[in-house]
Amino acid sequence: MLPASPQSPRDAELIAEAKLLRQHKGRLEARMQILEDHNKQLESQLHRLRQLLEQTDSKVNGTALSSPSTSSQRSDTSLPLMRVAGSQTTETMGDDELSSPSQDALGLEEVMEQLNNSFPHSQGLSVGSLFHMADDLGRAMESLVNVMTDEQSGE
Repeated sequence: MLPASPQSPRDAELIAEAKLLRQHKGRLEARMQILEDHNKQLESQLHRLRQLLEQTDSKVNGTALSSPSTSSQRSDTSLPLMRVAGSQTTETMGDDELSSPSQDALGLEEVMEQLNNSFPHSQGLSVGSLFHMADDLGRAMESLVNVMTDEQSGE
């Protein structure tokens, strides 16, 4: 058996601390992955909403849709309108819950009307400003991910 050196209690303490730090790093990496996945979902949903808004605008203006959307063009992480839930993903949803592009456009019109009617006291609040707020949210999420990444690389 090797004789115990005066450094062995200190070494044991450092090893225990290193284990705790590795565990903490693992938790942070898992949280980071969740945030990145959620950010991708939000970006995909925002992209889909913009497409639907453009399609709706072109219908309102009386022009034909130049590029109709199909379900095969949808991102794997996009969720149908009004079905967004933090714990729900497309893997847990059935295909029957996905609506056709024409239903999406009608649904978007209804959502836009509901949103505009929900805030009658705010004259400047419209769907366009909501999209700007969604952009701000996306940038804030990106900033959060960057801060967490910087903190993690600094450790």
